[in-house]
Amino acid sequence: MWITFAGIAVVALVVTGAPWSRRRHRPCDALANCIEDLPRCDPDRLGVEDMEAESNFAEQPALGGRAPGHLGLGAAGELLFASRIALYGYQVYRPLADDRGVDLVVDVGEGRHAMVQVKSVHPGGYIFMRKSTFALKPWVVVGLVVFDKNHEVWPRLFLIPATSWSMPVSPLVDHDYEGKRSAPEYGLSIRKNWEQELDQWSATQAHIEAVLAAARKTVSRIDIGKIPI
Repeated sequence: MWITFAGIAVVALVVTGAPWSRRRHRPCDALANCIEDLPRCDPDRLGVEDMEAESNFAEQPALGGRAPGHLGLGAAGELLFASRIALYGYQVYRPLADDRGVDLVVDVGEGRHAMVQVKSVHPGGYIFMRKSTFALKPWVVVGLVVFDKNHEVWPRLFLIPATSWSMPVSPLVDHDYEGKRSAPEYGLSIRKNWEQELDQWSATQAHIEAVLAAARKTVSRIDIGKIPI
């Protein structure tokens, strides 16, 4: 009986002419609903996550095609920051999921880590972090990558501790949006004098080591307090 069902499944896939890797992610409940000449699943039956997944799939470039600018910019920023930190001897990891506002995880020693949210932007732009996923803690930092508009000049990198938003001073901002639909956020404007305004957070070796050392010390104190007796 098992062999019969398996045979039917294989035949169905051959008839549709579609690869299994694509079909397995359809939100349809029955194998028959995955066949092209049958009606698609009712959108009202789809969950929010399914609808978002289909939307994200539609935005992906064709195999071998060039990615849209904002996707390429974000990916390049993460790779640049990961390589900069790795060059100074740190182990850098990328999480499997990116729904917690964490793009890079840096091992700061003894099993402790710093969480880096990377933001890529052009001069004149604005970045923000949702307060729901951006804790103002020393082990949480923003890796800011400012690209030249024509991408002819090497981008500038800045490492900003989340605690800088505890009492934000321009160009850092804090928006609660009370009574509005927008979610509360912390932000930063890349203004005309952005190089001078951001220079204190320039991602030099000394600054990166100081920020990660502060993250390690703070995490250490918290860990000691949580050790069961």
